[in-house]
Amino acid sequence: MNKAELNLTTELAKLLTFVSDVATAIRMNSPYNGQYNPTDKEHGYAVLWLSDCLHNYGMLSDAIQKQDREQILFSCDTLISIYETYKSKDTSKVVFEKHSRGQFTLDNGIEIFNAIKSKVV
Repeated sequence: MNKAELNLTTELAKLLTFVSDVATAIRMNSPYNGQYNPTDKEHGYAVLWLSDCLHNYGMLSDAIQKQDREQILFSCDTLISIYETYKSKDTSKVVFEKHSRGQFTLDNGIEIFNAIKSKVV
């Protein structure tokens, strides 16, 4: 592996956009949305799945800060695997398709992780 410092500026900028889009979808399923209905369980499921796709980013962040290439690859592979699982489960698949509002897809996230991996190897 190349030992030069990684420049992941483009990939991390795309990742921030992805995070922003997911955060917007989460917000639209919260009381901040005027159409929020506290008795509608769908809002809770949407918040659960949408936020779940972000909560493992810490391991990738730590690996990037340490410039630990093996851990970056592991983190990206883990996140890709999680996203592929979401795509295969009916419950999470429907949530992502419905609440992304055309702003993002799980495949967008997977593309970002693959772009990061391509710079690491």
